[in-house]
Amino acid sequence: MITQLNVTYVAEEDRVLFRFNTHDGQEFRLWLTRATVRQLLAVGAQASVLAHAAQHALPQAQAIAQFKQQSVEQQARFSEYKPAAQTPLGEAPLLALQVEMKVETKGGKSGYAIDWTLAGGHQMQLTLDDDLFAKFRMLLATIQDRAQWGLGPASAVADADPVATEPQPGATVLH
Repeated sequence: MITQLNVTYVAEEDRVLFRFNTHDGQEFRLWLTRATVRQLLAVGAQASVLAHAAQHALPQAQAIAQFKQQSVEQQARFSEYKPAAQTPLGEAPLLALQVEMKVETKGGKSGYAIDWTLAGGHQMQLTLDDDLFAKFRMLLATIQDRAQWGLGPASAVADADPVATEPQPGATVLH
């Protein structure tokens, strides 16, 4: 279970340092490129709509997704990031080479699984509930603004039809 998310723009690298802690005292550090952040913002907006489209028509799903995202952004409370004692992938951040997202709906609740392919042949899956996923999207949108990458608002792609394949019941993969 994730306890804290953190994103920081590092100008010298022109990359985003993404860190997160788990309840068992582990910290993971990833480098995200501009292209990866763009992909996460676009696919994240689509995933949010897709999660609601299972129970609502597309226009309503888009409105619900946008409302929930705005609600999270208005209620967000930031705290100081506290590094964890253990770094299973090492102290140095690993470059995220590929990202794939799955939307899972169980019992009317949405979950998001982000599969990461990392430098050095590492694979990792990050599972976020609806609230934490919205906060992750908010952090990425905020940091890309600060980096002045000009990727545009993430909400703009929420109006697009999601690109998806269905490998198994209850899960949708977005690329």
